[in-house]
Amino acid sequence: VILFTQHHHERMKGQGYPAGLTGDEISWYGRLGAVLDVYDALVHKNYYKDSEDPKIVLDEIAKTVGEEFDPKAFEALTKCLGQYPPGTMLMLDSGEIAVSFEPNAKDPERPKVLLVTKPEGTFFDHPLAVDLSELNETGSDYKRSIITSVTPEDTNFNPFDILENFSPVKPDM
Repeated sequence: VILFTQHHHERMKGQGYPAGLTGDEISWYGRLGAVLDVYDALVHKNYYKDSEDPKIVLDEIAKTVGEEFDPKAFEALTKCLGQYPPGTMLMLDSGEIAVSFEPNAKDPERPKVLLVTKPEGTFFDHPLAVDLSELNETGSDYKRSIITSVTPEDTNFNPFDILENFSPVKPDM
């Protein structure tokens, strides 16, 4: 825990603080803490900024792997969260809006989600859990696919409220 807190603001090429450590001078816990700290800071709203889409945050962090963040630490984060981390709001090709709640290790592009809206845009009374890797009746294609992620600002609900109240997997808040 001490190394995690001491090193989580250090960066791989020495541009961090407090000591300006580089590479292996930064403990594994510090390297993991660095990527976790930035991810957490960006996806959660606070007094000076709105929350950012978890998928976009992962994509942005990926651009700085090697320069700022340890590749193995980033890989550990993405293995845990998947391509669409829990809380990512998704527009599906069916017209439904969903909130991801569980990554899919076999197919990271197809998480388990909670359907929040019906295709015509009305809300379900209770979100419906579905697996986006589920195939249609003929087995020739997926029942639903992701078109894009959307932000809470694009809708009138907070995805973490959906997870907290309806998810089969309760978020750690």
